[in-house]
Amino acid sequence: MTIKKKKTKSNKMAKWWRNLDSRFCNDIAKTQAITSFELSEEDNTELVILLLKSCRNSIMRTKDKNKPTYYGLPHYFSDYRKMATALIKRADFLECWVNCYKAYKDSDRRMNLRPTLGRINHNKGYNLANIEAQPYSQNTSDRAVERFSAPCIAVVATKADSTATVFESPSVVNAIFRIDEVMELGVTRNMMHGNLNNGIRRVTENYSMFIIGRERLMDAPIIVDMGIPVSVVTDDLRVRYVHMPDFQEETKSCLELNVDDFGVVYIKFVESIENMKEEVAV
Repeated sequence: MTIKKKKTKSNKMAKWWRNLDSRFCNDIAKTQAITSFELSEEDNTELVILLLKSCRNSIMRTKDKNKPTYYGLPHYFSDYRKMATALIKRADFLECWVNCYKAYKDSDRRMNLRPTLGRINHNKGYNLANIEAQPYSQNTSDRAVERFSAPCIAVVATKADSTATVFESPSVVNAIFRIDEVMELGVTRNMMHGNLNNGIRRVTENYSMFIIGRERLMDAPIIVDMGIPVSVVTDDLRVRYVHMPDFQEETKSCLELNVDDFGVVYIKFVESIENMKEEVAV
């Protein structure tokens, strides 16, 4: 099959799915559950479209490796239309969704008030009992809290002195504040990328920063390539207990981090991640 034929087939499939979604939204908008709120026909259709899109997005993000906060979360539904139908049958949810939609409409459809699906308990996935209607601003705020508010260990390596400093903080925001207080790097939360389970990073020519959740290090050690050669590891005064490696004459950029059952943070130098993989393979 040629590339042109593949694109034609793909376009036809996409159009077919759009038509299905359009018919679904129009049909649902005419049901008693929706019309009982006495909105206009256009409003009824729009609020159903927004719900369907939110359902689809919730399923897609749990399958997207580029969204580590959501990837792998359990999701009760695999079909977003069935998910929307099930949510509409929940009278309490539907009332909240319609109220969110009314506020969104009355504000001239400001983005921060657009109705979205949020999880009540961020430690759980998407199921009917754990889903609620939220304005977009609240949902994104909750996601930020989920992503950044947990005890963590931070390591900052500086090129100028080949030193890595270990920090311990109750949250990422606190860690960044303390790092800037001690090292004056001018780092803000918006500069960081990642999450506490897989690591939040920032790497520049002069320094490298890595932050990981404390609970994650208690599960199993993690090896991180700081990207900057290090010969000395030291700790911030606020770290409770840390076991640091001896001075290394030969600098190394990879460190192994873990926390034992007594809460002691262990840091040690290791070979490159590639060499560690080769040793395991042998």
